Parts: sequence; structure tokens; C-alpha cells
Amino acid sequence: MAGGNFGGGTGTELDPYLVEDADDINAVRNNLTAYYKQIVDIDLSGYINWDPIGNVDIGPPFQGWYDGYLFEIENLKVNSNASHIGLFSILYQATVKRIIVKNADIQGNAYQWGGMLTGGIVQSVVDGCRTEGSIYLTHDSGSAGGFTGFIEGGSTVDKCSVTGSVRAKIAGGFCPFISDPVSDCFMVGSVSGLSDTEPAYLGGFAYQAYSSAEIYSCFVAVSMLNCGDNSTIGGFAAYNSGSISSCYYDSDLSGHTDTGKGIPKTTVEMKQQATFAGWSFTDIWVVDEGQSYPSLKFPHKLTITISGIGTTDPVVGTYLHNEAEIVDLSAIAGTESRFVNWEGNVSNAKSANTTIAIGTTDETVIAVFMPGGFNANLAGIITKDIKPLTFKRASHTDSKQSADAVNDNFRQVSTYTGTVTKTLKQYNQNLGTLNGNIEEIRQILIDAGIIV
Repeated sequence: MAGGNFGGGTGTELDPYLVEDADDINAVRNNLTAYYKQIVDIDLSGYINWDPIGNVDIGPPFQGWYDGYLFEIENLKVNSNASHIGLFSILYQATVKRIIVKNADIQGNAYQWGGMLTGGIVQSVVDGCRTEGSIYLTHDSGSAGGFTGFIEGGSTVDKCSVTGSVRAKIAGGFCPFISDPVSDCFMVGSVSGLSDTEPAYLGGFAYQAYSSAEIYSCFVAVSMLNCGDNSTIGGFAAYNSGSISSCYYDSDLSGHTDTGKGIPKTTVEMKQQATFAGWSFTDIWVVDEGQSYPSLKFPHKLTITISGIGTTDPVVGTYLHNEAEIVDLSAIAGTESRFVNWEGNVSNAKSANTTIAIGTTDETVIAVFMPGGFNANLAGIITKDIKPLTFKRASHTDSKQSADAVNDNFRQVSTYTGTVTKTLKQYNQNLGTLNGNIEEIRQILIDAGIIV
């Protein structure tokens, strides 16, 4: 594990720092303008109270580039009175994508903005991120979203989702205040005020969409709780002076039916593809008809590893591919090894050159190599130098000398026999390797259509 020193990289666009443990994520705050790529799932439970990256109360915001590569960041816990709270404090002129925050627990008691990903998004690009967990801001002036506290300044947010609960005086299931384009996003869970005896200001997706907001192809399915007298509530948004188009909310679940800022639909309708007019169910969305709300199509991870000595093309690592994509794979044996087979859901496990069709889950394939290749020194084994036997003559007059000579000759014969047996065994093993390589060549020629 890197322990805050990263698993590689120099922090540039072409060579990002490789984030491989919790200390590495924590070290991101030490260089807020660098490039980062996460390469494994990471558990933050060792940080009992996470300090948001780029805490603007004490320094600059995060202005770099972070690709979570669809690996998870689990057990994020924040209990802070900082002005902006989440995994990040504020994203400013940053690019973040494919971050997955799971089992987040965000709490605060101050005049603050909060979200499970970040307290705010300003002039930034956010794509393909997911958050799961809860956020609870107890102050009368707290503003919370399941994703972020606000989106402004020319930002774009695309293909992101929230699952969980949001509770605050002012709350939006996804984000309370939106001033910029947000597309193909959703929130499923609950949105709540602080208590049922005081007013709340809630929107299922957003509390307020400002004039520059463009929200389209989004949905929300939330229960709305703790709404006292004089509350201001909208099933999708409470206020809209911007553009909200092709956006829907579950009116049965929310208990609201307001229009003009999101379209109310029943729970049954929200689980039917035909409800979502104009949405792309080819590239972006998928729905289990009649069974579930729509969800976003994300790429799947293909992890390539090896067993033994050899290489692969693509090289060992983790790659992202879309469902139904066909990926070419090649295994290249070393000079002293041979390819045996692929392990995993490949089309032809015995062929060094094969393919894999990406399905609905992540995949791992292993190229297996064994010792003994075409360049193995068969000749050296076959012509192994076995020293000739040199027998001692027995004495006709000295019985002891005669007995010693016989015993020594017997030992030579035993040793010679063992050497020959070992040599023949090695020869047979290498002959088997050679036969295996011949079979491999035959299979390659069959696959190529050269022979039948």
C-alpha cells in the first residue's frame, strides 16, 4: 500500500498519481491542482471524522482532476461545522468523474452547504459519479443535497446519481440550488425537514432552479418528511425560474402533484420506459420494466491479470468497457514459458488470441502460463553429460580390497541408474511441453482458418 505516497505517477495529465489507499486520498489535499486516478476500492473507516479535501475555510479549493474509475470510496464520515462539507469542500474549475461514494455519513451544525460528494460545485465538470448514504445538517441555515450543496458558475453535471437520505432546513434530494446544466441524473430515497413542527424548504430533486439552470432527463423518487406548517415543497423542485424539461417525479411516494417544474407520475408509471419520453434507453438509461425505477448505464471494469511468466495485450491492469462491447485479448509467452489457457468468460480459453464480450457485471480474466517454451533447452537435456562408469578391479589376494571394490562399483551403478532415470523424466516432461506447443500452434491455425 502506498500510505500517502501514491502507487505511482507524477501527477500530470498523462501520468496521474495512482490512488490506492485511504492515506493516498487524504494526501490529495497536499496538491489541489494535480491529476489523480483511483485504482482500487478504498475504505475510509480509519478516518473517524474526515476533513473535506480543499477546505475553503483554511485554504484553496480542489482545482485538479480526479478519476475514480468506478472504484468505491466507502465509509466516509464527516461531522464538521466547516462552511462546505462532503468528500470535497468545494470543486472549483475542477474535473471529477466516475467517483463512487458509498455508506457516507455527513453531519454538521452550522450555516453551511453540504453534499456527500462536495459542499459546492463551481465552474467544474462532474460526470458519472454516484453517492450513497445520508446527510443531516441540523442548523436552521443549513442547505443540503445528496450530491452537493450548490451548482453554479458555468459547471456541468451529467450522469450522476444519489441513493439515500437528505435532511436539513433547506434541502434538495440531489442539490438544493442549481444554476447550471444538469442532465441524466436521479435521486432515490428521502428528503426531510428538521421536524414536523417547523417549516421546511424542500424539493425532491432541487429546492430552487435559477434562471440559468437547465435540468433535463432527470427523475426523483423520494418520500418527503418532517414538513411543518408554512413549508415550501415541490415534488421535483420548489421553485423554478430556469428550464426543467423531460423530468419526472414519483407523486405517490412524495405525496405531491405540483406541475410546471417536473412532471408527476405514479409509482407504476415511474417503472415503465414509455413514461420517459425522449430519454435514451440505448446508451444512457436502463429500466427493469414494471419492477424498478430507471438506472444509469455505467461501463464495467475488465481486470486482466497473469499467472506465471508472460505478458498480455492489453497489458495487465483494469479497463472500462461498455456492455456488449467485444474486447480483443492476447497472451504472449516468454522465452522459457508457454501459454496454457485463459481463465474467465472468454470466447476461447485455449487460444492465446481470444475475445471477451462485456456483460452486465465486472469481469476478471487470467492468462495462465507454465514453464517450458519453444526455446527450452531440449538438446541440453537429451545430451546431458553422464560420466562413464570406471569400475575398480577386485584383488585376488586381498579380500578386504576386493569387497571395497565391489561395493564402490555397486554405488556407481546405482548413481548412474538414478541419473539416467532423472534425465529420461526431464526429457519426457519437455517432450510433453513440445507436444503442448504443437497443439497450441494447431489450434491457432484452426482459429485462423488455415487448417481444419
